[in-house]
Amino acid sequence: MLQIASQSAWSWEQTNIDFYQVVSLTRKTVAIQSIRQRLVRQVGWASEEVEAVPGALFGKSFRRKVNDFGYGPSIRITSYKIADVWDGTPRRASHHA
Repeated sequence: MLQIASQSAWSWEQTNIDFYQVVSLTRKTVAIQSIRQRLVRQVGWASEEVEAVPGALFGKSFRRKVNDFGYGPSIRITSYKIADVWDGTPRRASHHA
């Protein structure tokens, strides 16, 4: 199993961060599975930094085609969510109270 995490930021009037781990791959597709995240620190009211917890898998894996639009590989999770390779730095998330 590979230990490569991807991240997806999405929402309307807030920023949700989802992390995924690649569990298998072919030349054109990857199987990914959701992984848990942990709070790094609060950065303000209804805002925090989070990071992935590689290996903390949950849910079922699913397969997606890998795209490369010139800025690196990405995966379309849904019509409104695209995940790209996570660089390991915490990501800012926000939410409604």
